[in-house]
Amino acid sequence: MAIDAATRFRAVAEDCPRFNRALPAASYAVEIAAQLAQDESLAGRQEVQRLYVDALRTLIDRFADSEAASYWRFFYAQALADYGLLDEAADVYSEVYDANPHAVLARFRAVRCQVLS
Repeated sequence: MAIDAATRFRAVAEDCPRFNRALPAASYAVEIAAQLAQDESLAGRQEVQRLYVDALRTLIDRFADSEAASYWRFFYAQALADYGLLDEAADVYSEVYDANPHAVLARFRAVRCQVLS
């Protein structure tokens, strides 16, 4: 059920970005997918991993200037790195705003991803 809910929230945000509830839908999709990805019994499932990355990508790409995107950008880069997409992760880490509490770690990880790729 949670996978379906996250998928549907993401679809609303992706397909109807001008809808006045699209940003909250994208945020809900990310929050649900993040909880699924942290569940030990589900974390290894490719469907859950893909949902998490897709939900993050939708939020970051569609609503880049939102407070939610600012918060989740670090975790998006982390997920990309975890799944071996090091070049893309390095780019996203470098986009983490200086005001983000993970900004210093993001700079370090961006360099590490560049070196490892």
